[in-house]
Amino acid sequence: MVDAIAAEPGGLVDHLGGRRLLVAELAAEVRDRRLLLTGRGLRIRLGGRSLRVPAAVAPGVALVERFDDERDRQHVSVTLTLPVIGTIYQYSGYFEYAVEPFGAAHTEGTPS
Repeated sequence: MVDAIAAEPGGLVDHLGGRRLLVAELAAEVRDRRLLLTGRGLRIRLGGRSLRVPAAVAPGVALVERFDDERDRQHVSVTLTLPVIGTIYQYSGYFEYAVEPFGAAHTEGTPS
């Protein structure tokens, strides 16, 4: 997944995708050594314009990230929902965290 989270006036935003056409507005909170990110809105960038997706159809996101001392790895769980439909995607798993220079991310199938 290609994304870049940045602090902007009003809170955190996650620029999604290689062309960063989607911009998710996020509320962040730390509770019990867990990072909680909750979606507050979604914008689509078209040309030089930024269009807000109406709340009635915008997906919701809830993410919890924490460090698991026993496994010595990060754990993340994320749920995406749509109004009226409910949960459309759910993931929970472990990973090793690393900060890499822009453009250095490994592509799928490429050995680390």
